[in-house]
Amino acid sequence: AGAANVNSAAISYYFGGKKALYQVMLQNQFAPARQALREAEASFRATAAERLLDYAETIAAVKRKQPFLNSLWQYEIFRYQTCHRAPVVKEYTVQLYQCLCSSLCQGISNGEFSPDLHPQNTASILIEIIHAPCIPFSLAMECALPMEGADTDYAVFAVHHYLQGIRRVPLPAVSRLPVQKRMALPVKMTKHTTT
Repeated sequence: AGAANVNSAAISYYFGGKKALYQVMLQNQFAPARQALREAEASFRATAAERLLDYAETIAAVKRKQPFLNSLWQYEIFRYQTCHRAPVVKEYTVQLYQCLCSSLCQGISNGEFSPDLHPQNTASILIEIIHAPCIPFSLAMECALPMEGADTDYAVFAVHHYLQGIRRVPLPAVSRLPVQKRMALPVKMTKHTTT
């Protein structure tokens, strides 16, 4: 209240208390992500993998505009497991989960993904990737040598690589580098003997 230069009684009057104010703040933070998911879901994508990447790119774009979204999501998810029920974060997470699960089921039914893929577990893994804690970009740039294409969002990059493992046909590349530079050299297998 002091930082906003208002009387603390005004918070109770307008919002019904600090908890209600916090819920309104969460709604404001997650509303753009929920709207972006609805728009991504409505857009036509030819393949399930394209839809999954579109969801990751959509949430990455929202997170660039709202840098605290990830932290709020992680905080509320951990609190949800113990004592607090955050309806805003739960609704967003359920929406994202359903979008991902639907695309995974589509990919399995049309032969794009492995038939033994478990869509519910995979959707959970993808949500973790999308909202994974990662080293802030500025710190990562201090730790590593600058590389072309390093500005690619972690979540988009991680989802792309994850999908490479479950797809039967390779995806088009995420980065701007030619395929030859992106592909790792084959690992030379040597026979190890025990003595």
